[in-house]
Amino acid sequence: MSTRIAVIDDDPACRELLHDLLSEEGYAVHLFPDSATARRCLRDLAPAAIILDVRLENPTAGWEVLADLRHDPVLHATPVLVCSADLSDLQERAVDLERQGCTILAKPFDVDELLVLLVQLTRERPRHLLPLQAPGDACEVVREANSLRRARPWDDVRREH
Repeated sequence: MSTRIAVIDDDPACRELLHDLLSEEGYAVHLFPDSATARRCLRDLAPAAIILDVRLENPTAGWEVLADLRHDPVLHATPVLVCSADLSDLQERAVDLERQGCTILAKPFDVDELLVLLVQLTRERPRHLLPLQAPGDACEVVREANSLRRARPWDDVRREH
């Protein structure tokens, strides 16, 4: 069974990109276009990690989803990768996000950085859900992510820019 990743983002192009990228990497990607849909479905989905754009249908919707997640008895420990193009908002809330165990990724983001972060976030799942392995350093995580990568069509596009 593939690792389930929930993507909560109101931008259809970003959702499509993340779906294609993460599916190609072997993740089972579940897309949510707004906070109401995410709130309704996340508990049943029980994702290994959540990618959350904090600027959804209104400026506070993503932050409200995050607060709900952290107070939910089932989802409170789910790793959350907080994404936003609003760098000042992310910087202003960085200490609080870190305290909540969130990882921050500013948009636009580097695809390789996103993939490495997801490997890190999903490997902290309970032991019975992961292959047995000793914890390693960040270099080991990067090597593991790179070894899992396959040729992707968008790599050629990125190299051209």
